[in-house]
Amino acid sequence: MNKIQVGSKILSVAVMWITLWTSAFFAQTAPAGQSSPAAEDARTLNAQAVRLYKEGKYQEAIQPAKRALELWEKERGKESEQAATAALNLAEVYKAAKDFEGAENAYHRTLKIKEKLLGADSPELCKLLINLGWMQHVISHATEAEGSFKRAIAIKEKQRGADHPDVADALSNLATFYQKMGKPKNSLGIYQRMIAIREKSPGPENRDLIEVLDQCHCALKQSGKQAEASEMGERIAKLEGSIKGAPVPVSGGVLQGFAIHKPQPPYPQAAKAERVSGAVYIKVVIDEQGNVAEAKVLCGADLLAAVSLEAARQWRFSPTQLNGVAVKVQGVLTFNFTLQ
Repeated sequence: MNKIQVGSKILSVAVMWITLWTSAFFAQTAPAGQSSPAAEDARTLNAQAVRLYKEGKYQEAIQPAKRALELWEKERGKESEQAATAALNLAEVYKAAKDFEGAENAYHRTLKIKEKLLGADSPELCKLLINLGWMQHVISHATEAEGSFKRAIAIKEKQRGADHPDVADALSNLATFYQKMGKPKNSLGIYQRMIAIREKSPGPENRDLIEVLDQCHCALKQSGKQAEASEMGERIAKLEGSIKGAPVPVSGGVLQGFAIHKPQPPYPQAAKAERVSGAVYIKVVIDEQGNVAEAKVLCGADLLAAVSLEAARQWRFSPTQLNGVAVKVQGVLTFNFTLQ
């Protein structure tokens, strides 16, 4: 399996649980009104790319998106707002077509134009930097990806202040990146900072805080810090238990003990080829009949996460009763992959 094929699998799984900031797709590249024939041609090509994109014909959308960019560069200049928007549109088409190197180049091109138009510290650059960072991650440009995420954080801090919830959103990308790079210990300090921010602004029913605690809980397990992970698990259960109508929290061991059908995920050949191993943690909600009603990846290697999620959705459990009444429960399933 080549790097791009592996990258495709990584990104498709990553978007299931990463806070992946995406830009608005296909913004208008110039206002209506007086324009040259070249500008009209560029708009027509853009509309064609939009139509093909919506039809799922991503490869076919690349050529009109590229041509629209070329026309805007000739018509308005290579550093114009129109060229920047056309380059961003092209990046989105490339990403949908799973041409991640093309997407990385187009995002980078957009970034350079926006920097000149708006300045190096413009808040508008944050979403672009994070999109660029994930493309760099997929094509194994780890150092560049780390730099993009850190720069997005610095811009948010300057714009909003160090303790703003928007900063926590930006921090989440860097922490997740470290986990995906097999460096969960690097993410722990970031999660602690995110927790401090969310404690000041926990969101409705503490859900934003719980989400960060879940992520940190995973990083602690991945780092072998079992005592700290256990303490955090208890805190999560307490917060979830305080939410009216929420599923009853159950520890992973107890939850697995209730399982009556627990298919195990196959070890993907791509993961074996890449020598990827370790645990994947899936948070599940079990309905009153013992079926998995919801499942999401908390953490684990991308190449292992998709098969783990699919397996978790097929588990079945003995219904849980509380005071003689069947209730929903939630907990975390762990799937371990060990190379032979």
